[in-house]
Amino acid sequence: AGRAIAFEAAGDQALKGKGAPVPAWRALRVVAGRGGAGRADGLEPPFVGRNAELTLLKDLFEATARERKVRLVSITGVAGIGKSRLAWEFEKYLDGLVDDVYWHQGRSPAYGEGVTFWALGEMVRGRAGIVEAEEAASSRPKIRAMLDRFVDDEDERRWIEPGLLALLGLEEARAGERGELFAAWRTLFERISDRGTAVLVFEDLQWADPGLVDFVEHMIGWSRTRPILVITLARPELLDRRPSWGAGQRNFTSLHLEPLGEAAMRDLLAGFVPGLPTVAVRTILARAEGIPLYAVETVRMLVAEGALVREGDAYAVRGALTRLSVPETLHALVAARLDALEPAARALVGDASILGSSFTVTGLAALTGQEPGALDARLASLVAGEVLRVEADPRSPERGQYQFMQAVTREVAYGMLSKRER
Repeated sequence: AGRAIAFEAAGDQALKGKGAPVPAWRALRVVAGRGGAGRADGLEPPFVGRNAELTLLKDLFEATARERKVRLVSITGVAGIGKSRLAWEFEKYLDGLVDDVYWHQGRSPAYGEGVTFWALGEMVRGRAGIVEAEEAASSRPKIRAMLDRFVDDEDERRWIEPGLLALLGLEEARAGERGELFAAWRTLFERISDRGTAVLVFEDLQWADPGLVDFVEHMIGWSRTRPILVITLARPELLDRRPSWGAGQRNFTSLHLEPLGEAAMRDLLAGFVPGLPTVAVRTILARAEGIPLYAVETVRMLVAEGALVREGDAYAVRGALTRLSVPETLHALVAARLDALEPAARALVGDASILGSSFTVTGLAALTGQEPGALDARLASLVAGEVLRVEADPRSPERGQYQFMQAVTREVAYGMLSKRER
């Protein structure tokens, strides 16, 4: 169970029928899917201060399944406020249900060519078991197998397939057929929802092309009698770009995440680093201003400096740690962490930021001119330092790729490069 659940020792217990005390452990929190799926390489901080929001998501999911009506939940908040963490807690909850639930997740890149419907493409790849760089020769049969599984009508399968191939760039989309494409993509998720409630999570919607936002609104308008829960995660800039977002939509819920209160932030630090000195706690709380990622990044900085060491499912203080100097903003804190890396590792992080939030070793090697084998040790050290992580989820189209632990880390690394370098 330790692959999916964090435990703490509860001491030896005298139990009836046992001649000697039996060691026991107390379950603290779920940290991964069944079998350890999706578990981070480093320690996961406690989930605090968002129980009301998580309960609301659970209630909306139950209502979607019970009433068989599509719902749209728009979750907004500044960088580091906990949008992705809330979605991860919700995913772990759904993973534990006995009912069939079909989870889909995709994010919108901040820049790049051919990424108009990238998040939607990630969802289809994940459902079909296609990795991101897979060749067309093996991708096409997987698309057909997925359609055979979820779409009973042969004529409908033949109609949907070209739209999916165009979405994944395996075929050219014919001009002037956006409405037809939208209908084909929507129908796939409707057929999936016939087997069990479908959940679609769109990350970083503030960076999405208007076409993707149009598709989300199209689905909400046309799939009204389907058990489909659509969740969008975005920074407030989405509302600047789309002031009418959610207006007039049925079953629309807007959820804006506010900074955490002092008590919740103290609980986060106490669960992450038991025994953290009071002066350090006060300094972090004053700087973080309720942004949980700030506190987590400060802990990671202290781990990198050797002031904290891992002990089980928490960190312990090594030494006095009576003085703590940390930058005032989240971006400055992340920049300071990157500055503390040795030059070759820092340069590699900058190169990786050009490739995006996730990247392959092959791609990074091509960009840097180094052999893939020469990068392995340095990438492993960045994973150990919780700058990067490896996508190990077998359901993800990016499995095996390296990813930045936080989107803001990639943003800061990218911003530290000169325009000429970029």
